[in-house]
Amino acid sequence: MVPALLRKYTGWIGLLVGVMLACGCATTVRNKNDLHRLNDIGPLSKDARIGLTPFTSCGGSYLDKLNPEYHEQDAKAIFYRTCTELGYPQAFSKRLHQRLEERFGRKLVVVRSDKTFKPKQVLQHASKLGLEYVIAGDLLYMGTREGKTVVSAVFYLIQVADSNIVVMGRVNKSGPVGQSQKVIDEVADELFVTAFEG
Repeated sequence: MVPALLRKYTGWIGLLVGVMLACGCATTVRNKNDLHRLNDIGPLSKDARIGLTPFTSCGGSYLDKLNPEYHEQDAKAIFYRTCTELGYPQAFSKRLHQRLEERFGRKLVVVRSDKTFKPKQVLQHASKLGLEYVIAGDLLYMGTREGKTVVSAVFYLIQVADSNIVVMGRVNKSGPVGQSQKVIDEVADELFVTAFEG
């Protein structure tokens, strides 16, 4: 049975993604939807046993809620499917994983989940691996916009023992065209600093 708090935040993530899509992903103005620790939680332990889910699709939360009959007609669905078909989630996930391992100085546990944007599913897999925390989320955008490389993703970090989400929000980064790896590194760095240093 999923705790009430986790159910609460599961719905909130869907709302968060919707707001981000409506407002655009390239803004750098800090707001309540940006990545942050919840409920006055302090920096998390860097020595904790931590897992990370591979990102396998773009806009998974949006596509999951959309009737499959409209996938060929809906502009956002077409965009997300194209993003996925171009292999952006795999490229993002690979470099994110590498960069986070560089920051931690050790390996992270891979947590497989078909729907990385759904805390309940991720938690079910993470709890079997003896993890203290698991990082997951949804890739919203990766590509070129207004002459810049832009990467936008929403993350959440679950404390496995009590099923609580302790860190969540959006990270947007941009940089020169052709330097997507550097931009992904900046995304990973913000995630690491916010959750484990801050």
